[in-house]
Amino acid sequence: MAKPQSITMAVHTGDVSADTDSLGAVHGQSGEWKLTAASYIPTTATADGSSNKYTITLKQGSTSISSALDSDAAGWDVGTAYAFTLSAAGPSLEFGAADVLKMTLDETGTATMAGNVFLTFEQERA
Repeated sequence: MAKPQSITMAVHTGDVSADTDSLGAVHGQSGEWKLTAASYIPTTATADGSSNKYTITLKQGSTSISSALDSDAAGWDVGTAYAFTLSAAGPSLEFGAADVLKMTLDETGTATMAGNVFLTFEQERA
């Protein structure tokens, strides 16, 4: 049995210090691709604490496809990968060439966040 093709892309968040910021990512490959893994690697550290934290969620349209990744409990260390838990199934995780994966970055407090979100897709249909 042939192994499915996969692609991994990185999206840099830039410096996020606004209350809420949204970024979109499009893989641009023909066919349908299923999101199989997502992680965040910070380039700036974020301390733990509910008054100064970041939350990142992934969506397709208005459908949340991951549990929120939250710096509240343990903070985020530079260079450490933090995996998203994909909470959707089936078509909600499938992206065509022009389908936008939306990342919502929600800031509480005064910290500035920056890092890279890594998205891995496997081809479902050509």
